Amino acid sequence: MSGRERISVLVADHDKWTRLNLSAMLDDAGFCVEQASNGVSAVRIAEIAQPQIVLLRHNLPELGAVDVLHTLRSDRRTRHCAVLQLQDSSLTDDELDSDGLLNVPCHPLELLATVIDALETRHAVRGSLAQSQAEAGVPMRSVSASMRGAWPLVATGAAQATSRMRNAGRSGNARRSSDIETL
Repeated sequence: MSGRERISVLVADHDKWTRLNLSAMLDDAGFCVEQASNGVSAVRIAEIAQPQIVLLRHNLPELGAVDVLHTLRSDRRTRHCAVLQLQDSSLTDDELDSDGLLNVPCHPLELLATVIDALETRHAVRGSLAQSQAEAGVPMRSVSASMRGAWPLVATGAAQATSRMRNAGRSGNARRSSDIETL
């Protein structure tokens, strides 16, 4: 990812209201959101959109979550994406080999924190698989969320630079605290 590309998310859930609610929360935070109501649609959309993160419900119709996850991990176009398993807070679904777990319904801050953790987990896994690259093992420090979108903030030279220092130099303007929030 370079510069200020928006983080893309695929929400795959058979329950329309949960899918719309999660999509709205992510869209409000500035993510680029796609939706799928079944496993086959989730795989097709993921192959085209190549999202950075997939929120996946275990009991998807047509193609189960285990098969969707296996397909995503085996395809070179989608193996990079983080997968976050959705489960009802009252039920305990079988756990997938995912990068994170989110009980729904949830608070927007809980959703954003879990998404960021899943992205960092996947980034660390990718880094351990590709140790030859210098920055591959460095986890993302934070994610910038504003009215214009959400972007990962990665170190571009000095690994110890703070997100405030990295943001200040991007546009040449001083960062307005009311416009961008760093999580």
